Amino acid sequence: MKHLICSLLVAFGLSVGFLMAEVPNSAAAEPATVADAATPSAAALEFVRRTGLNNNFVQLLAKFGAMTRTVQSLIAEHGLEAVTEVYRTQVNQTVGKYGDEWTANLARIYGAEFTAAELDSLAAQRKDSPYFARMVAFRETAGKRMRAASNDLMEKALFEVVKGTAEQFPTLSK
Repeated sequence: MKHLICSLLVAFGLSVGFLMAEVPNSAAAEPATVADAATPSAAALEFVRRTGLNNNFVQLLAKFGAMTRTVQSLIAEHGLEAVTEVYRTQVNQTVGKYGDEWTANLARIYGAEFTAAELDSLAAQRKDSPYFARMVAFRETAGKRMRAASNDLMEKALFEVVKGTAEQFPTLSK
């Protein structure tokens, strides 16, 4: 499981911002700020929701949970179709349970870096926004901050998805 989490964190670092742009990352990492613990602004929450930046949570859970030995064993024993149906339900339930926290973490990170007007411009104009290059440059830093802010959340959610899936099938034969 520890190896899976390390792989998850590496892939997560590569995927944050993927939905926003197709421009390479270019910013250096900075430590998380005090603002990371604050309640995210309404503008930052709206930015994350409008851009779909928070959609990576479901993608990461789906991808990395499916790669676990537990889920792979279930597929071998019960078939891909049966496990996929249950697995998809578990991912959706877990995203429903923790998605707001994931979104808030992203919003705090972007809200600490951009003003409400800049976030609105980015959400509305995307690549045409005058702040787009700055947002792209910030992606790597945002990814590192998100990993720091959400590692425990991701581990907890991933565990629940895999456990919930396994509980829907008879005990694996040994």
